[in-house]
Amino acid sequence: MTPNPFLDACSKTDIGLKRSRNEDVCAANIEDNFFLIADGMGGAAKGDLASRYFLSATENVFSAKPETLQPNLEERFYACFDKKEGQIKEEELEKYLNPVKDRVYNCFEEANSSIQKHIKKIPSHRGMGCTAELLTLTRQYFVIGHVGDSRSYVLTPKKPLRQLTRDHSLLQAQMDSAVNSQKQFKNRPLKNVLTRAVGVAPHLEVDIISGQIHAGDIFLLCSDGLYNMVSDEEIEAVLVFDGPLSLKADILVNMALDAGGIDNVSVTLVEISTQ
Repeated sequence: MTPNPFLDACSKTDIGLKRSRNEDVCAANIEDNFFLIADGMGGAAKGDLASRYFLSATENVFSAKPETLQPNLEERFYACFDKKEGQIKEEELEKYLNPVKDRVYNCFEEANSSIQKHIKKIPSHRGMGCTAELLTLTRQYFVIGHVGDSRSYVLTPKKPLRQLTRDHSLLQAQMDSAVNSQKQFKNRPLKNVLTRAVGVAPHLEVDIISGQIHAGDIFLLCSDGLYNMVSDEEIEAVLVFDGPLSLKADILVNMALDAGGIDNVSVTLVEISTQ
């Protein structure tokens, strides 16, 4: 992996204490500029294989020559600025980010297609799929692809932990349409019923989120095996402490295990240098 003086990243996964196999996949690839989590679903229907399909699709897309997917990306970045006003021109920024967003979307599309083809060959695996979070970085901007109930967070210095994604679950949909508090819904059975997942249908809708990067930002991608066991406040407390990123990943996973470890737990962390 090529060193990057402006970036640190790591990933960690654990089978947990109750599951017979690990259906999660995580990766932190600085050289090819992708960071991901995939949480397989389907049990006997090969959820672990679905997660690996997503990783393979991402590797295929991001290993392609950058000029094929993002022509003149560097030039387009500088075209975003209005030299007279010293501000970013929104229409140029959109042009700059569109090929990056397309690249992220293509990973989901390729994985979805691969899983669908697999199911046609082996009908007994119908029901296999995965949730997925995929992060890539450009100069000063991030792009995230999101499907399912895995999550992406960012911690910006001197600001609270912020969830960047919305769960694609019946529980979240019910919460969004209700006036009741989130606490009231926390233990409802609907929390594990997904409204979107990679591989379960021919067409896939992907949330694409983008935003500006700040020095010192820490991005966290995680499966529900983390946030169902560890609160956002506890996660933030780990991320803010001054220590190696790999140690923070270890602590987060161990906290989920100490809280019961009822599911596979996976985290991918990405930190932007302050120098």
